[in-house]
Amino acid sequence: MVRVQYYYSIFLLCSILSLLTVGCGQNDPPEFEDVNILSELDQPFEIFVGQTIELEVKAKDPDQDELTIEWTARNSKYEEVATVFKTVVKKDKDEKEQKADDAGTEPNKGPRVHFSAEKADIYAVSVTVGDDSGNQIHNSTFIKVKAVNKPPALDGTSPITMSPAMPHYVDQEIFLVAQATDSDNDTLIFEWAAKDQENSDAGGLIEEGSGASAKFKADTPGSYLISVLVKDNRGGQDREAVVIVINAVAAAEENENADSVPPKP
Repeated sequence: MVRVQYYYSIFLLCSILSLLTVGCGQNDPPEFEDVNILSELDQPFEIFVGQTIELEVKAKDPDQDELTIEWTARNSKYEEVATVFKTVVKKDKDEKEQKADDAGTEPNKGPRVHFSAEKADIYAVSVTVGDDSGNQIHNSTFIKVKAVNKPPALDGTSPITMSPAMPHYVDQEIFLVAQATDSDNDTLIFEWAAKDQENSDAGGLIEEGSGASAKFKADTPGSYLISVLVKDNRGGQDREAVVIVINAVAAAEENENADSVPPKP
């Protein structure tokens, strides 16, 4: 009986020591304090080419291990793009302080990184958080990078062409064409307007055609300001104007009418 108690005590002691040994050797993985990758923007992240945003991940380690945090990015072709992570110079630090901060650091490592892409695409951004024991956790998000819109432009020399050319007369139909280009090949919308020499609205004298064309006809002599506004579908626009002088009946027509009067016998 004494021997049984002895062996039981030894077994119990070994079991306790074994549990203590396992417990002391166990290492818990890091944990995210926030399930999302954070930024000054709301998700889903959308920025323009050349725009910089800060990305942040919040993580902790139950064992107080030192954490390593590394970011990667891939484009829509699943190619890794390391150049999207930038080193940002802080305005409140001089050059020496900034160099000291940047020494030994890489732009894609740490809890905060700066992202900026030179090409429009959808990027998959991933972050890996690891501890000293090799435990890792991962998180990811998408960033849509849009091309910067280039607004349409009317020709600075001849924004509106007129047919026929000057001079113009009362009740004559004048065909107008806006000379506009858009480097993004966006669909363009044209809006025409007219004002008379009293600066009153004369838009009723314009008959808008399809696309960039319109037709103008005035029944009163005077100077008219004809303007055109060209817009794309992304907020870009340009406006130009020309002056059309409407004369009374042409002198040549008056002379022709005079010549057609038969002489008196």
